[in-house]
Amino acid sequence: MPARALEVLHAASGARLVERFGVRVPARYGGIEEEYRAIHRGAAVVDLSWFGTIELVGPDRVTFLHNLTTNDLRHLGEEGGAHVCFLTVHGKMVAEGIALGLADRLLVLIDGGRAAIALVHTCLVEHNNVYWGVWHDMRQRSR
Repeated sequence: MPARALEVLHAASGARLVERFGVRVPARYGGIEEEYRAIHRGAAVVDLSWFGTIELVGPDRVTFLHNLTTNDLRHLGEEGGAHVCFLTVHGKMVAEGIALGLADRLLVLIDGGRAAIALVHTCLVEHNNVYWGVWHDMRQRSR
């Protein structure tokens, strides 16, 4: 697989790279103490390129996602973000993600290996056919 520009930058900075869902990302830059000091002296960049992306569109996108997750997204707003967890009807967590509010859509970044589980669970198992069209649209956009 060809190296991505970010992968080359990580490697040049001394990162130990591991593969996550087909993408090489940093696991470590050194010891924990060294990484902790570096974060507190400056800033940290987290490579989430191995996360899956779900795009929600339509006038009910915020209500739809709000009803499927553990965080209150009704006041997310444009350019807002929130951590979300997807649960079964019994309260078991099946995926976590980051919801990002944009002017005309919501983006949800989800751990790449769990994106399909979250979609199927939240849209087919817990909700009736009212949301089938929304799920179909999300599934098409996530490919």
